[in-house]
Amino acid sequence: MKNFPHWLLRKTAVLVLTAVLFLSGGCTCIMDYHGLRNIPLPELQAEYANAESEFVTVNGMMVHLRDEGAGPVLVLLHGVLASLHTWDDWVPTLARNYRVIRLDLPGFGLTGTSSDAAGAFDPELVLDTILKVLADRGVTRATFIGSSFGGYLCWRLAAEHPHLVERMVLIDAVSFPQQWTWLIKAPTWFPLRQLAPAITPRYTVAIGLHQAYGDDGRIAPGTIRRYHRLLLRPGNRDSMIKVLDWIKSLARPLDADPEAGLVGLRQPLMTMWGKKDKWVPFDPVGRRWQETYPDAVHVVYPDVGHMPMEEIPARSLMDLMAFLKATDLEPGRAR
Repeated sequence: MKNFPHWLLRKTAVLVLTAVLFLSGGCTCIMDYHGLRNIPLPELQAEYANAESEFVTVNGMMVHLRDEGAGPVLVLLHGVLASLHTWDDWVPTLARNYRVIRLDLPGFGLTGTSSDAAGAFDPELVLDTILKVLADRGVTRATFIGSSFGGYLCWRLAAEHPHLVERMVLIDAVSFPQQWTWLIKAPTWFPLRQLAPAITPRYTVAIGLHQAYGDDGRIAPGTIRRYHRLLLRPGNRDSMIKVLDWIKSLARPLDADPEAGLVGLRQPLMTMWGKKDKWVPFDPVGRRWQETYPDAVHVVYPDVGHMPMEEIPARSLMDLMAFLKATDLEPGRAR
């Protein structure tokens, strides 16, 4: 299939879409459900931005962020295909005692990609964007909390900018060597990678979320719809393919050397892991964190999948608050 004319496949898809739109009368609800169009950004902003939302220009993108509460700074970084909304159940409580900054990372949510984005996914651009957003906010030191790819960003920042990272909480973090499930690889296979930017039915997103939860009965109403609609922001589907290509490139034998900086981190550390995580499994990845950092706080949830903060928000928040309270600096000490 390597020499198959991909432009022909795209053209065929366009013809199919045209027929579907004709038969459906061009109804936007049908188009959106089947992912037959990009949803205009203003339409998504009206639905998924709120009074706390801000947009700052960084690296050619209008980065969507929320900066809530007051006190020591917590920076929340979401995972692949997610958005800052993944933290919704935690933030009201956290913002009572902390200043909570969360953002839609480049390529996701309302931030999307820059107009000149091309080529491979660049995690260095994502890291640089985070640093510039925090500089814009006047943040010089913070606690970083990251889920999945967001966890990867957290430990990278801790290794490369130790002055910035006071402590960190890693949730099912991309980190130690692993192989990837077919669920991660499938959207990048022919012909799905050619079709996905033009046809992305909501049920495909539903399949992913049902796999991401340990108990899919815990998926809150509106969650699948939000993930799907934000994926339809212009540019986000192309970004999805690029970031999954990058994730696949990280696949390593389990006994391979870990990425530089992963071993030797000195900040106070907590890990959270869902034992039913199929994407970044506890065994071997979470277990490697326990073995490498035996003095850190490690919490494993036997009945939970990839995103404890969404699946069991109350239980995971209670564990997070206990860690934050135990490692908060004494009153009067500089941060």
